[in-house]
Amino acid sequence: MREQHELLKFIKGREEQKFVLVTITDTEGSTYRKKGSKKLIAANGTSVGLISGGCLESEIIEQALKMEGKSFSCVIDTTSELDRVFGYSIGCQGKIYLNFEKLKGKDLFSKKEFQPDLEETLDIFVFGAGPDILPLKELLDWMRWRVTFYTHRSDQFEEKKRLNWNINKIDPFSFEVSIPCPERTALLLMSHNYPSDLELLRYFLNYPISYIGILGPHQKREQMLKDLKNVYNTDISGESLSKIYGPMGIKNLGRGESAIALSIVSQLQSIFFNKEGH
Repeated sequence: MREQHELLKFIKGREEQKFVLVTITDTEGSTYRKKGSKKLIAANGTSVGLISGGCLESEIIEQALKMEGKSFSCVIDTTSELDRVFGYSIGCQGKIYLNFEKLKGKDLFSKKEFQPDLEETLDIFVFGAGPDILPLKELLDWMRWRVTFYTHRSDQFEEKKRLNWNINKIDPFSFEVSIPCPERTALLLMSHNYPSDLELLRYFLNYPISYIGILGPHQKREQMLKDLKNVYNTDISGESLSKIYGPMGIKNLGRGESAIALSIVSQLQSIFFNKEGH
């Protein structure tokens, strides 16, 4: 989703200008990017998007600027034993099949691959807006995922609203929200208020949410599951249970709010985008 956002941003305001769209149509062996990855190159040589880790970009731009026709294809081959010394010198041992296509900016907007893709979208609902969440917000914003913050505290709401956060003040015990695509939705319980988190967990169990993260130790998750049963008489299916992560985030990435933010975003990326081409 971030790549698509950057490509569209690159075109904005230059709809009548010509660009070269470079697309990976196939790969073999080890390559930095996979099929479907794109790069846009403007007439002045500026570009956005990566086909390689940077080692092939200048050659790709040079080929794009020399284009005479509307399109052409080529193969970049780094499988030779001598490539690491005499060829592209990247040592990747792979082949990249590229398609170059010359288009106006306005034509790019209408291309299917530039339209919103369900599998590229992700809605994040963050319940909590304390000072520990700032590094997480920065990372989520950088990922270009759709993020909404919620808090039951008036002071947090007013402060973050002044900072132009996408935030709503809620009552956890009288809460309703529209979830159009629960399978592409992640819920992060980070309010530091146990009754609030428990009530929200109970509410969201009514939806097939793909990820429910609980901030805190493993014991907190276990206690919340017990309280759902004992207080609300709520039975949790095995499928729902497998989607409740507590503590959320990847283990052993360090302590502190920045490390926790990185571990959460890494886990979300792994769960929702762990497939070839992403």
